[in-house]
Formats: sequence, structure tokens, C-alpha cells
Amino acid sequence: MRKTALMILVITALSLSACGATNSANKPVATSTTAASKSTQVSSKNTTSITTVAGGPASGFPPPCSLITKSQVSAILGVAINSVTSSSPTECSWVYNANKLVTGLGSNAVLQLNSPSPGQTPSQYYNILFQTDKALSFKHITIDGIKAAEGFASHEVLVDTGSTIITVAAITTVPGRNSLSASAQMSTIVVKNFCAKHSCS
Repeated sequence: MRKTALMILVITALSLSACGATNSANKPVATSTTAASKSTQVSSKNTTSITTVAGGPASGFPPPCSLITKSQVSAILGVAINSVTSSSPTECSWVYNANKLVTGLGSNAVLQLNSPSPGQTPSQYYNILFQTDKALSFKHITIDGIKAAEGFASHEVLVDTGSTIITVAAITTVPGRNSLSASAQMSTIVVKNFCAKHSCS
């Protein structure tokens, strides 16, 4: 009885600490709900307009799951990923599932591709992100020579390549591993593979 209660407590803690939710369909804990998918009101001297930070699903690009391999994600998260799903043409999820409480349970990652708002430059995107989402503690970083941002509960990386916004949110519960570092490592591989085929600024 005590063992069952402890397992429920640990699983609940893992779910809450990941800032997401796990449902009965084993959907990923890591969620990407930051400025990459919401609209922000921006004021200028003459007008006030709504600027969408990410303009919506990216089109004409390779499937997100093709930008990094399952074995690469497994190596980065420190667990043998056993579920790769694509719920839409712009998203890929990697999940470590287990039927008992084991090291690494709850580890997962999500990759999303979104189009920037029409006419919005990467600099404008980052300015909006850092001005409006201070509570999410985003910081300036560089991924494969391209300006990027990291933050949102210390597990998300956003990269505006000029043609698309790449968002990686990773959670690793393996002792000695770091979720933000995992997101950055995944982002580096994804950006390299993406930029090898598409224009990146």
C-alpha cells in the first residue's frame, strides 16, 4: 500500500514539475506554450496592432521527425525512446514509456515548426519575446551560429531561422542530466539539418 502511494506521489511530482500534463494516451509531459504560439499586443508611435509572434504552421518544410533521429534523442535524454509520434505535420514528439517506476520515467521531447508573422524579422521576434515574456525567464543564446532564446521553466529553446521558428521543449528525469541542456543539444542538431536544406539567417 505504501509502495503504491509512493509511486503515485512520484509520478504526480514528475508531471507537475514538467509544467505540462500526461494523459491516458501517454502524451508528452513537455509542452510548448510560450510566445511561439501566442499573440502579443505591440504599440508603435502611430498605431496599435496585434503582432503574432509565430504566424502558424510552417509549410514546405521537411517533417519535424526527420530533422533528428530517435537514437539521437535517446542519447541526449539518457533513455531509450520507445514512442515517436507526429500529431500534426508541424510537430514531433519523443516519449520514454514504462509500465513501472524506473529511472528516466517521464522523459520526453517535443519539436514544433511555425512560420514567423509576415514581414517580421528574427530581431523583431526576439524583441517581442523578451519584452513580453519576462516572467518566463528567456535568455539570449546562440544555436549553430543563429540567435536563439532559452527559458520557459528551463527546458525550452526557440530559434528563428528567418523562414521558420523552431521550438524544442525537452524534459529528462535521468539523474545528472539537464533538461535545458537537452533542449539545446536537440536544437543544434535540428537547426543544422534544417539549414542544410533551407535558407537560414
